[in-house]
Amino acid sequence: MSEETPIVVHIKYGGLEQTFTGSLEEVWISINRFFSQFIPTFTIAQRLTVAVDLAELAKQLEGLVILTSKGPEVIVNRKRLSDRDYLMLCLVSAHLGYHMGLLDFGSLTRDELQRRLGKTAKITSTRLSELIRRGWVERVDEDRFQITKIGLWRFVEERLPKIRGAKGER
Repeated sequence: MSEETPIVVHIKYGGLEQTFTGSLEEVWISINRFFSQFIPTFTIAQRLTVAVDLAELAKQLEGLVILTSKGPEVIVNRKRLSDRDYLMLCLVSAHLGYHMGLLDFGSLTRDELQRRLGKTAKITSTRLSELIRRGWVERVDEDRFQITKIGLWRFVEERLPKIRGAKGER
C-alpha cells in the first residue's frame, strides 16, 4: 500500500477551530504543535480577559438598585455613598439592565446622572471627568456615558464590596 489514505482531524476548542489533513505522521505533528502553541496562549488570553458574570452582578446589586422602565434607580441610602460610587452604581445598573434586555440603552445622559445624583451640573461633570480619567467611564456620544469593561471589573472588585458594607451600617 504505497498510497496512504489521508487522515482528517478537526479540533474545536473555545473560539479556536482547526482542521488538519495529511498522513498520520503529518497530522500527529500538526496536532501536537497546535496544542503546544495555541491552547496555552488561548488559555492565558482567557485569564487576561476582563469579564464580569452578569448573573452574579445582578445578585450583588440586589438591595442596592432597582431597574425601572425609566432606568436604574439606586435605593441604597445616598448619604452612605460618595458621588463617584453613586454615579458608578447608576452606570453599572444601566449596563446590567441593557444586557438583560430590560433597558434600551446601557448608557445614561449627563442630565439623567445629574438628576439621580442630586448635585449641580458642575459637580456631576467633575465627577464624570474623574471617572473618565481613571478609565472607568467613557463618553459614548456628546451627552451619554457608559461604564467601561475595566470600570465594571474594578467596580465589582474594589467598590461594590465597600458599598455593600456601607449598606449594612445603619
